[in-house]
Amino acid sequence: MKVRRAVGAIIGWRDNPGHVILVKKVKTEDIAKADIEPEWDIPKGGLKGGEKAEQGIWRELTEEVGSTEFALIRKLPFRITFDFPPGSKWDRQKLTFSIWNILVRQGHSNQKPMK
Repeated sequence: MKVRRAVGAIIGWRDNPGHVILVKKVKTEDIAKADIEPEWDIPKGGLKGGEKAEQGIWRELTEEVGSTEFALIRKLPFRITFDFPPGSKWDRQKLTFSIWNILVRQGHSNQKPMK
């Protein structure tokens, strides 16, 4: 069975409790398709090669949020596991989540502008 290991982050604003960060993205498997609209989602993605979960989540945070100013609050003690539809590249995904704070004030960071 081909299992895709993935990581995801729920990110809150240190100075604005109750607000979370979402990113607008197109799923990589959909990029080649013509009329795919980006969707709002939490930062997450598959681990690459022999990457460990800690390395992968830092890479995803940097790539998708555009900042390196985060503090880990906690790793969630469970994984979300699901099967992909028949014919997919992978049979199953195991997703590990963690909760983070971004350490900059809203509007005052090195984040990429939203499009």
